[in-house]
Amino acid sequence: MEVARTGSGGAAPVGGAAAMYPEDCEIDVQQLLRRWRAEGFIKAIEENFVTVFSDPNSLVSQGKVRRLLLDYRGQENVMPMCSMVTCNVRSVSIFGYREQMLPISDLNVFRVLHIESGNKMMEICGIGKLLQLRYLRIDLVTHLTEEIGELLFLEILDLPRGIGTEELPKGIVKLRRLKFLHVHDARLPDGVGNMQALEELAVSTKEDNLSSINSLEQLGTLTKLRILHLSLSITDENNHKSKHLDTLTSSLNKLLSYNLRYLYFDSYWQLGSAYINLDFSSSPSYLLQELHIRPLLLHGIPERPASLANLTYLDIRIQQVTQETLEILGDLPALLSLLLVSAFDNTKRFSIYRNKFRCLESLNLDCSASDMMFHAGAMPTLVDINFTIKAHSTKYACANRNLGIHHLSTLKALNVYIDCQGATAKEVEAVVAAIKNEASLLPNCYIQHIRISREEGLEDIDISREEGWEEGGHSIEQQEEITNPHTEHTITPAT
Repeated sequence: MEVARTGSGGAAPVGGAAAMYPEDCEIDVQQLLRRWRAEGFIKAIEENFVTVFSDPNSLVSQGKVRRLLLDYRGQENVMPMCSMVTCNVRSVSIFGYREQMLPISDLNVFRVLHIESGNKMMEICGIGKLLQLRYLRIDLVTHLTEEIGELLFLEILDLPRGIGTEELPKGIVKLRRLKFLHVHDARLPDGVGNMQALEELAVSTKEDNLSSINSLEQLGTLTKLRILHLSLSITDENNHKSKHLDTLTSSLNKLLSYNLRYLYFDSYWQLGSAYINLDFSSSPSYLLQELHIRPLLLHGIPERPASLANLTYLDIRIQQVTQETLEILGDLPALLSLLLVSAFDNTKRFSIYRNKFRCLESLNLDCSASDMMFHAGAMPTLVDINFTIKAHSTKYACANRNLGIHHLSTLKALNVYIDCQGATAKEVEAVVAAIKNEASLLPNCYIQHIRISREEGLEDIDISREEGWEEGGHSIEQQEEITNPHTEHTITPAT
């Protein structure tokens, strides 16, 4: 970030939108874009785009100041913020704010207010007076009053660390222009259906804090919603399936038929047999680009992958991964990352054939297959892979284990978990040797881990003290870290 400062460390004009953040602050690109939208891309007088105060005891004397960055971090005995802000300022970013009460009585022309207080909880009074406010982000606030509903022009409300209570003020549903809402540890508000301008919604609750059936039902009416992050409890007090899951499923299916592009749903469900049945066949579900659902089981994989033609990221848990599952997902034309979890093991061999997963870069198969085979031409762009394989095989002789790992020529990271249940020591040695031999043929794979799960009494296999061997022309050493109940064999480049 390019920042100009005066020799005294006081105010200096800064050219560049990113200057609304301190020099050593990591900038969230999406957060910055939301700020720009709230600003309305209003052109400021060039020499007064941002005024930066690294010394908050300096006075703001220029009447032309429009955007102000106050960096209190590491400062002691600083003057109150109200002494530093003039009536012309319409955007303020404050980092390291230390006062418990935020003085905003005379700040009614603000369009943007961004406060990062570290671990200091803040109380906001009179928030309803900021009638022109478009963007409000406060990382830690003790209480949000009903006055929030008076901010009729508010478009962005970002409360990433909670509001000190489990329920949002009822007035929040009056914000008919709100496009982005992010709140932590609070229920989905009743009347959320009134917030028809919402394009992005992120809500997380505590484990025992159920959102109402009404709020879950109204969620399905938000036709403009493009991005949805939910972390909700969906069980009753006895931890049994409740009507909440059925209502939520219905709403999610409606959103999939509207405009939803990104769906991330985490539940506190403790029973592994609960299903969520999403309908990907309803048009235009082809708009969906990312899908994450845990730990619920997704009921089936769509047989018509064309309905998920734009899906790039998939993280799901299903009852059982089968060869058919891999065939269907392997035809998704845009898939870049796949994390697939199986509730039950598979007793058959998995094969990934040529021209499957044509643009996949990351694969994590959390299911225990009896065997794996990666055919030549499969996954031609794969960079990293994690999978589980059984050491015991009734079909393949110990000396004939061929996984086809050497066909994954673009691979840079290989992680294999070996399930030793029912296996002899000889079988375990054979599968470890097969993985090592094939991995040695990969030209660019520098990260290799083999994790071996042993049954009680099964002898340890020490492959950690071998001489350095050649991997793609690079000499490497093998090191062993022994943990219980797993032994991790880590292959790292020699120093």
